[in-house]
Amino acid sequence: MSIKGCILPWVHIYGDLEGDYRPCCFSDSRYSDSLGNKDTSLMDVWHGDAYIKIRQQFLNEEIPLQCKKACYDKEALGVEQSPRQNANNKWSKYKNLQASLLPPPPIFIDFRFSNLCNFRCRSCGPGQSTSWIAESKKLFNKLNAKKIDNWTDNDNLWDALEFIYPTLDTIYFAGGEPLILDGHYKMLEFLIAKGKTDIIINYNTNLSILKYKQYDLESLWSNFKKVNLWVSCDGYGTTAEYIRKELNWEEFNANIDIVKDKVSTISSVISLLSIYSMPDLLLWSMSKNIAIFGTTLTGPRYLSCQILPDTEKDKIIAYYKTFIEANKDKLSKQQIYNIFDWLRFLKGTIDNREQLEREFKRITIILDNSRGESFSKTVPQLAEWYESIKVS
Repeated sequence: MSIKGCILPWVHIYGDLEGDYRPCCFSDSRYSDSLGNKDTSLMDVWHGDAYIKIRQQFLNEEIPLQCKKACYDKEALGVEQSPRQNANNKWSKYKNLQASLLPPPPIFIDFRFSNLCNFRCRSCGPGQSTSWIAESKKLFNKLNAKKIDNWTDNDNLWDALEFIYPTLDTIYFAGGEPLILDGHYKMLEFLIAKGKTDIIINYNTNLSILKYKQYDLESLWSNFKKVNLWVSCDGYGTTAEYIRKELNWEEFNANIDIVKDKVSTISSVISLLSIYSMPDLLLWSMSKNIAIFGTTLTGPRYLSCQILPDTEKDKIIAYYKTFIEANKDKLSKQQIYNIFDWLRFLKGTIDNREQLEREFKRITIILDNSRGESFSKTVPQLAEWYESIKVS
């Protein structure tokens, strides 16, 4: 028996920052609001008509609208594995659950407790980071930006956890920044109190801290079967600091060394901001014996490396060819294959390229002026292209 469509609706449930349930964090929220929300019992959502419909669609070999953009469209490009493919590989032993439209309680949960975050990454915004709020109101007139927290003290969630925790296998924490979220620590303390420590804890984190309030993360993590840190970092050194405002490279490097045994990957977004810095990050990660998991940026579209003109794309390809040749004895076949994936994506086209160029420069000027930074100095390889862009 092979998996039909995607296994996640039989093993996984996701609660987003807005307090809505969706099939997974990659699903398109425009089509999944009807799954339920924070005012609904988790198990009522799990066995609700909307989730049953999605399961039935997969069994019928149909593509739910929520899933098309993030997975099936990416698969059609032929670059990198989609979240669906990754999930099917990871959870393949549960494929027999597809025999029922009403599976047992989820074994893999992901709740985004808050948008509280201490970084202002250029690919982010106030919806995902509270540190962006003041800047967004001042620079972009986003007056409705606010802190969000729909799950930390939500009785519907915690009552459900009393029921489902015995069979949980994996929990995924992201944010905001999970290491500064009270709900995250409440969850860890709940699991420890219940003696449910035979569980895998996965994080997407900026790893800017290892101690928070009264909590020592190394001590807390020692209780659990396995802790995997997927550490976010786009680029190396000063480039990473430019992309992920508030990142301190020296502190980041020190924290990596302290918890290196728990770091599964450095998760990087390949964008026009990071494309020239990724080779340095690769060499750094190899020195730490940590893998790079690079994904090509799809939004915001004005940061996609596909907005670059062909002349700049050709320069980047030549840059990477030189890098590969100089380091061919160090790079694995998988690393070279990953680089080729990035370059295949780079060579693709994007609608409204010139308009997106202008949008990139307009926003970059605003942020550079506000933050006292310079794109041209940070990414000098693209300075001539950047300066040539005309904005009204």
